[in-house]
Amino acid sequence: MTVWEAYCDIKLRNLFKHEWLPAQGMSPAKAQDTMTKFKVYIDRLKGIPDVIRLREIDTVEAMMSTLDEIFTVKWANHINAKYSDMPKVYRQYGIFLQALEAKENKLIQTGEAVIQPDDMNLSNITEVPISEIEQPYIKEDGKLSLITNPRLISLLYAIIHLQYPATTDFCMMAINRFYGQQFPQMSPSDWSGLIAKVWLKATEKPKSKTGMRHYKIHLTMDMGIVDVTLSPIDALVFVIGRIGFERAESARFHFMGMPIVTRHIPHGKEKFYSTVNEQWFVLGAGDAKEKRKTIFAYSQKFNMDIKTEIVK
Repeated sequence: MTVWEAYCDIKLRNLFKHEWLPAQGMSPAKAQDTMTKFKVYIDRLKGIPDVIRLREIDTVEAMMSTLDEIFTVKWANHINAKYSDMPKVYRQYGIFLQALEAKENKLIQTGEAVIQPDDMNLSNITEVPISEIEQPYIKEDGKLSLITNPRLISLLYAIIHLQYPATTDFCMMAINRFYGQQFPQMSPSDWSGLIAKVWLKATEKPKSKTGMRHYKIHLTMDMGIVDVTLSPIDALVFVIGRIGFERAESARFHFMGMPIVTRHIPHGKEKFYSTVNEQWFVLGAGDAKEKRKTIFAYSQKFNMDIKTEIVK
């Protein structure tokens, strides 16, 4: 997919509409109106000579810079008041794409890795000031509603998938060094909820959703430091990630004759598995009750203090 195609892609625009815009406090109706106007300007961009240049751009950063030039220079004083928010929204969408690249550890245009295991050292993280990247997602109470900074997401990706044991402690250490004391209202529980959203790939969803659509699992761990509510499969992956995928695999837990954690999906069972990263797959079969039983089994096996509750 080219960068321009990512701006035109309905699936990605819907992800932005349903996850990022609500995190700004937009109602569903406001988010829909915003993305309708976004589509109007996609069509306008398609009709100008510059679209040839847009189609050839190979990085999100270059696309954001070019669109800024079009909006603020070439189209200066020619944007209807009804669409006055579009330059800002298009820039936010670019940040969304950069964050998606970081979350997937894969550049949109080339598929190359964003970060390698030896690219990140916690001791080298320096504090960054709050910017346009975070500002729209700071609520009235001073709390952050979504982790949107691509650099921070890359650091968390490395901790979760590449370099360190996948623990909240390392994630919290990275966040504390990255933001310092700039979010004093955020509690460890608040951060844990946002970290949990980084664990699974944004574009990867469980292929088997039977019985999972209407219920979630409320997880409480580490004496209440971790307090999050996730979909059943996300809750299971979160717990397995805390254990470590190799350790969890060594438990050899099965459901319906299939391994719950595996590097190699049994032949013909692909539809039952959710891809966690480039190496590991987690079984998506079973409803919320089954996922809760599995989490309990892992907590017993690895002596973890986990409390679970099924909620709507």
